Amino acid sequence: MSETGARDGHGERANEPVRGSTAPGDARGADAVHGGGMSAATSGRIAATPTAASSTSAGANARTMRSVAVFCGSTPGADPVLMDAAYDAGRVIAERGLTLVYGAGGGGLMGAVSQGALDAGGEVVGFIPSLMVEREWGRHDLTEFYEVDTMHTRKAGMATRADAFLTLPGGLGTLEEIFEVWTWRTIGYHDKPVGFLDVKGFWRPLLDAVQGLADAGFIRQSVIDDAVVAPTIDEALDALAARCIVSGAGLRGGSRRVRMCSRA
Repeated sequence: MSETGARDGHGERANEPVRGSTAPGDARGADAVHGGGMSAATSGRIAATPTAASSTSAGANARTMRSVAVFCGSTPGADPVLMDAAYDAGRVIAERGLTLVYGAGGGGLMGAVSQGALDAGGEVVGFIPSLMVEREWGRHDLTEFYEVDTMHTRKAGMATRADAFLTLPGGLGTLEEIFEVWTWRTIGYHDKPVGFLDVKGFWRPLLDAVQGLADAGFIRQSVIDDAVVAPTIDEALDALAARCIVSGAGLRGGSRRVRMCSRA
C-alpha cells in the first residue's frame, strides 16, 4: 500500500474511529467464556471474560499459530509509513487465516491494523475498557467486541485469546503491553512468542537500551535473542510461528519442552 493510499484511507481522520466494511460478529465463542470483569451487551459485544479453555494455547494436540495479538499506537504517529505498515499488517494477518486480537481502538495505528484485517475478510477480536468506550475511542464493527472493566482485564483477555504477540510502533501503553507479556514468557506464565515489527528501524533505540540491560547483567542474553525482530510483517509472522513450537522454559534455565500454539 502506498503512502498516498495510507493518507487517503486513514491520514486526516486518523484520530477518529475507523469504520470497517465488516459487520459485527455474532458472539461466536461465547460458550467458551464466563462472567467477571465484563458488562452485558448486544449487537456484537460479548459480555464475558475468556477462560483458559477459550485460549488456543492449551492442549497437547496443538500444531499451529491461529491468532496474533497486536499492540500499537492509538495515534498515527509522525510518519505516514507507519499507518501503511499497520494496515498491511492487519491485511496480511487476515490473508494468512489468522485472527487479529487487539485493543479495539478505532484511531491511529489501532484503527489501521483492524481496518486492514476487516477489509481482507479476517476475524478481529477486540478488548477495550468501558472508560474508553465512554470516550468513544473504540470501534464496535468487529467479529467479537469485549467491553471490560479495567485495563488489567483487557490485557488478560488479549493474552488469553492470542497465540503470539506482535508490537507495532506506539507509545507508553504499547510498551507496557509488550514488556508485560515478554516478562510473562520469560518467567513462565506462558510460552507464547513475542515480537517487534521494526518498521524503518523504529524499535532499534529501544532494543539497544534493552541490550544494555543484558550487558549490565539484568537480563539473560537468551531472553533478548528469543524476541522476534523483523522489518516486514511476513518475516515477523513466520518467525513467531516458528517459535510457537518451542517452550520458553529454556529462557529460565529449565528443561525445554514442546509448546504448541493452538489446537489442530
